[in-house]
Amino acid sequence: MRYFVRMVVHAVRQAPPPSLSLIGASLGVVATLVILERLFPGRSGFDVFLAAFLVGSLIRLSSYLHRSQPHAGPSAIGAALIAAAVLATMHFQDPIWMQRVNTITSLIFVGLFASDLATSDFSLTRRYFSGADWVEIYPRLAWIRVVIYAGLAVANEIAIAITSPSGWLVYWAIMAPVMHYVWLASADIAYWTRPGAEDGTEV
Repeated sequence: MRYFVRMVVHAVRQAPPPSLSLIGASLGVVATLVILERLFPGRSGFDVFLAAFLVGSLIRLSSYLHRSQPHAGPSAIGAALIAAAVLATMHFQDPIWMQRVNTITSLIFVGLFASDLATSDFSLTRRYFSGADWVEIYPRLAWIRVVIYAGLAVANEIAIAITSPSGWLVYWAIMAPVMHYVWLASADIAYWTRPGAEDGTEV
């Protein structure tokens, strides 16, 4: 157990920091919430939620669109879901449509990575891990993605249930940089603990 904790700490420490655009998106959500609530105290909570969500979403998507593969596919899915959620939210005047984007997106990727496992072609996993060193642990990496995305879907539903819309926005903003480290650290740990790896040499 102590060795595993050391591995997690080491993986997080050596991971590169989140991009400025990702940090900016998180700060932008919180700043928009605070500024609009202070400047326009009479505005409805729905309007403030909508503005803060759009600020964070646009900054994140613009960041992803400036990257190469494998982010083009997720960006297209995210943009389509956000657009549909915005229209539904404005029509029904209910933020739940935007809040559920995270759940739906996570479940979509659970299905995609589960399909990788079922077919054993690992076409999606290969887009994220294209180096030859990763090939032998594609099944493990795909399983990790399935578990993490399923966890994200459950965590999002819990956050919706126990917080206000503004509280959920703060959760959504914080989770972006947190998940940056989760993705990188989990991949490194999967590699370090691969069959045949020399125990203790990586950490």
